[in-house]
Amino acid sequence: MANHPYNNKRAGYWLSSHEPQLQPRAKLNEDIHADIAIVGAGFTGLWTAWYLKKHAPQLSIAVLEAEVAGFGASGRNGGWLMGSMEGVDSLVEGLSPSQRQDVHTLCYGIIDEVRAFTLEQDLDCDLQQGGAIYAAARYPEQLESMQELLAYFRSCGYDESAYHWLSKDELAKQLRIKNGYGGIYTPHVAAINPAKLVRGLAVAVEQQGVVLYEHSAVTGFDQSTGLLKTVDGSVRADRVVLATEGFNQWLTMPRRYVLPIQSQILVTEPLTDALWDEIGLDRRQVFADGGRQSIYGQKTADKRLVFGARASYLYGGQVRYEYDLSDPSFNFHKDMLLTLFPMLSGSGLSCGWGGTLGVPRKFRPHAIFDPGSGIAMAGGYGGEGVGASNLIARTLVDLILERQTGLSNMPWAHRMAPGKALRRWEPEPFRWLTAKLVTQFFAWEEQLLSNPQAAGWKKRMIRKTTGQLARIVHLH
Repeated sequence: MANHPYNNKRAGYWLSSHEPQLQPRAKLNEDIHADIAIVGAGFTGLWTAWYLKKHAPQLSIAVLEAEVAGFGASGRNGGWLMGSMEGVDSLVEGLSPSQRQDVHTLCYGIIDEVRAFTLEQDLDCDLQQGGAIYAAARYPEQLESMQELLAYFRSCGYDESAYHWLSKDELAKQLRIKNGYGGIYTPHVAAINPAKLVRGLAVAVEQQGVVLYEHSAVTGFDQSTGLLKTVDGSVRADRVVLATEGFNQWLTMPRRYVLPIQSQILVTEPLTDALWDEIGLDRRQVFADGGRQSIYGQKTADKRLVFGARASYLYGGQVRYEYDLSDPSFNFHKDMLLTLFPMLSGSGLSCGWGGTLGVPRKFRPHAIFDPGSGIAMAGGYGGEGVGASNLIARTLVDLILERQTGLSNMPWAHRMAPGKALRRWEPEPFRWLTAKLVTQFFAWEEQLLSNPQAAGWKKRMIRKTTGQLARIVHLH
């Protein structure tokens, strides 16, 4: 297993533990034609294939994957199946309260939609809807941040049933995190094993007649003819779906609009029941803290703790997919794990891995289809794509099939060329310099706020500065 091409160093815990002897499907080694070609066998590409076949079973569909299904972000994430989408509230700002509520209801329904699929397919992906806890912890400034976040949710039309406040004691009943001050709870999140879901989805679409080619990276794309080239073959398609999200180093067009950001994750060895009694998460609630380092985690079905944190950007949008637990880049994660859960000081770590998420310039999800060119593009999840990909794929299918539905008229649905719907990221070196600047200020903020001896004026200044910096990056 150590030398297997999809071991935990290269593929992460979820994929390597689910299929220890994973073997890739056949590669594309001929020139073919398809009604629709999909680039990328992650959640977006596979859900799109699934719903296309559901509504138009006569279509011939070919999926091209550079590695194996689920190798990218879909099989590497923290396992949060969310009934929400990053950036959706900014999309619906101009809608009426009732229209906003319709959008919220659509998002909440993502979990039920995925659950229904797993039941239909008899697919066990360890799905458990225990909700999510956004905890204010470690330093009191997080309490203020979480209260501001709850106020923002209220301004967006979310009521108590969607997000409600947890007092310090109420938080401790669910999650015994060090220096917990309170937090926010939402029931609209489920914990899953994402590799089990995405690999099962790949099997399901094949059973519907979709042809999935692995180890078939796209090396060229002629947008005028719909011709996709690989090393050993090609697909000419009437419509082409680009579903690569951040894992798009082979395609020039998506790379202009989606910034690939790295996130890293640790997983412990299975923990004893006594340790879980100390930690909490009895219903497998997922959790995050209120800092800017993007700390998140979940209790797995086999009683491990998955713990992720901090994103980074590599110059030129490079994608990294091989990691080792001894890498210095995991030091922050190891320290933060023990800071939040000191009871784990004697527990072992199984492995560490990383993945690449996609961040659009407008920080909003999108489903785009250009009827003129036949090119479709979907994504922009900002790290929250496990659930959002299902809703976005359903939207994209309605656009491609010209179905006039509620989804096809949502503000994330676009009938135009991707270049008209999306905004480009700044060219290098500006995007790298900006990413470094933001990351450094977030690190300084973390350092100051974590230090009880730091002067109050310094803490106030760094919070104000990082907040303004984050808003500037989002707005420009």
